[in-house]
Amino acid sequence: DQADAPVCPGLTLLAPYTLLNPSAAPEPQILIGPTPQCRAFNLFDDTVTELRVGIWDSTPYARHGRPHKLHELMHLLEGSVTLQDNEGAKVTVKTGDTVFVAKGTPCAWTSTVYVRKVYAVK
Repeated sequence: DQADAPVCPGLTLLAPYTLLNPSAAPEPQILIGPTPQCRAFNLFDDTVTELRVGIWDSTPYARHGRPHKLHELMHLLEGSVTLQDNEGAKVTVKTGDTVFVAKGTPCAWTSTVYVRKVYAVK
C-alpha cells in the first residue's frame, strides 16, 4: 500500500523444487563439524518492508546456538531439523511441519539429513 513500494506480483507460486543458487553457509566459528553446502532462491523480495520469501536447502550440519538474525517462518518440504534454545528446550521440525523463530531467539541447529524449506524472513 506504500507509494514507493516495488512492483511485485500479488500471487507468487512457491514451487517446492525451484532451482536454487549457492548461498552462504553458517559462520565457521559456530559450526560443529564440516561446512554444509547451502543453496537458496528468493522468490519474493520487497526492499521496502524487507520481507523475503523463498526456498532454501542444505546438506546435514550442526551449529552452536546464536541469536537468530531475523524473524523467520519456515516450512519443511523435506528432511528434519532439531532446533534448541539456550535452556535446552528442543523442537524437532519434520517434513510438512512449520515453525516460527523470532529475531534474537538463541537457536542451535542440528540436521542429520538433507533439509529443504520454504522461508519467510524479515
